Amino acid sequence: MNLLIPYTISEDGSLVGVADAQSGHSYECPECHSPLSVRKGTRRKHFAHLPHHASCRFEGESALHSAAKHAIYFACTTWIAGEGEAPLIYRRCVACGVERWQELPDRVREVRLEERIDRSDGAVIADLALVDSDGAALAVVEILHTHEVDERKEVRLKGLPWIELRAKDVLDDALKWRPIQTKGLKRLPCLCSQGKAMPVVERGLTVHVDFCPKRARVWRGKPYANLIDDCAPCPYLYSYHVDVVCGYPVDKESALAELARRVPVRGSALVNRS
Repeated sequence: MNLLIPYTISEDGSLVGVADAQSGHSYECPECHSPLSVRKGTRRKHFAHLPHHASCRFEGESALHSAAKHAIYFACTTWIAGEGEAPLIYRRCVACGVERWQELPDRVREVRLEERIDRSDGAVIADLALVDSDGAALAVVEILHTHEVDERKEVRLKGLPWIELRAKDVLDDALKWRPIQTKGLKRLPCLCSQGKAMPVVERGLTVHVDFCPKRARVWRGKPYANLIDDCAPCPYLYSYHVDVVCGYPVDKESALAELARRVPVRGSALVNRS
């Protein structure tokens, strides 16, 4: 297997994507550092090793793993240099279940390939390490091709946030990370931490939310809302997983007191632990 190489190193040591490469310039492989040529293939432009080059990890069984690892490195490095978009991680709020994309934090100032990280019970080699301005590892990115992060490596990474990505997913889009497993990441900042968790109530074929602060409907003096007709189109519906999380700004003290009395705030849904 000879996988297309995602980027190359120019004569001045800078990283060059295939879109910016020019025929006649000198480039080298980021893995084995042997010369590369720019080719306009039948399907797309790409880098390739010269004939009779030495063996390289972009060939053989580890090609997919190596290409994905370098694709992440190139995406992060160009973003840090201000020349590309920020990589995004697909996250899920543990409180309300909402899923969305989250940018890598600006604290990441460098990405390192195959970084040795010393731990109390021995060193661990990370596929990629996301590093801050002081050179400290903020998180580790592991690439899955044939072997997942095993128990031994997970134990050694304890206390250090890590993400595991599937190699094929990375090569489809290195800017959008869909983790297959994560450990130690801070809780996703979510609107549900700014609203009130309000339980839903099934009444026959309809689903209601009692004590609607907007008073969408009133029955015998008690405000409520229909989940489908009232809550779904309401701009103050922050999320709906098990409970409705409502962000309606209530101004009347009596209404707030009623909501506080009838609808207890659930710490697991409202406290931002990040």
